Amino acid sequence: SAQGQKAEKKGKGPTVENRVDKVATDLNLSATEKAAVLALFQKQDVEFKKFKSEVDAESPEFKTKLQELRKTQNEELKAVIGKEKFQTLQKLRAEEKKKQAN
Repeated sequence: SAQGQKAEKKGKGPTVENRVDKVATDLNLSATEKAAVLALFQKQDVEFKKFKSEVDAESPEFKTKLQELRKTQNEELKAVIGKEKFQTLQKLRAEEKKKQAN
């Protein structure tokens, strides 16, 4: 149901669309790139949910497997937007993390 979906999105951080919009704006992506990133993020979102349902957050391998998943997802993103834009994105993400830490 639509209502169920809304409740789920609340407090779960940005939606896939929000994340794509931000990346597209930050990196000045073309419409084609943006569409490719959206498709990729949607696929990765499904993978991440599957991962979280299959791997216990308390288990010792959780962190390792999460790092592997993120690494794979980063490689996929790099393939979609290119190395330069990916590096720019990594820089921006690092700056955001610093801001949040302060």
